[in-house]
Amino acid sequence: MKKMLVIGWLSFSLLFTGCAPKKSEQSNDKEASDVKETTEISIEDSTEETEKKDDNKVQVAPEGKENVRIQVTLEEAIAKYQSTFPGSDIISIELEEERGRYRYEIQGVDDDVEYELYIHAATGEVSDMETESLDDDERHGVERQREALDLTNLLSIEKAGEVAEAAIGEGQAVEWSLERDDGITYWEVKVRVGSSESSVKLDSKTGNVLEIDFDD
Repeated sequence: MKKMLVIGWLSFSLLFTGCAPKKSEQSNDKEASDVKETTEISIEDSTEETEKKDDNKVQVAPEGKENVRIQVTLEEAIAKYQSTFPGSDIISIELEEERGRYRYEIQGVDDDVEYELYIHAATGEVSDMETESLDDDERHGVERQREALDLTNLLSIEKAGEVAEAAIGEGQAVEWSLERDDGITYWEVKVRVGSSESSVKLDSKTGNVLEIDFDD
């Protein structure tokens, strides 16, 4: 009877011992599975958080080049000035490139005040305006009488540029100004050839070349 009990106890012990490693392996497998699931969840959570952060970022488009084409005509720029400062006369108009884009700078006067208006040449938007009292020796219509431009029958900017380019023989017109001297309203056009610039003065109505200043 004792032998049977001993044998039975030994068999039970061996059976228990043989099963123990399997339980340990199952436990290890479960722990590994838990770690894997935890890692996957952490990665997914991290990815979701990153995506949420990316959604909240302000996407800035690459800075493009400014549109430097001259879409506002001389007549439109003059009309814009006259509607902004009615009752005054224009004494100079400049069209030049400023920080990658063209703009009109128009100056005018009435009997006692000088005006300046800046117009974006691609959009027609007014970018700035200024007013200033004239000096004593320019007031009471003196400056107005002396400097007011004759705006009738003007050559267009395009035509003035073509005439100036032909006078130089090459290059491209890049800057225009309309001024008055000795009672004559004239265009002065700068023509760029490579890295140099020359200027051509033209009669504002006929296009006759009055003077050429070649860049040395």
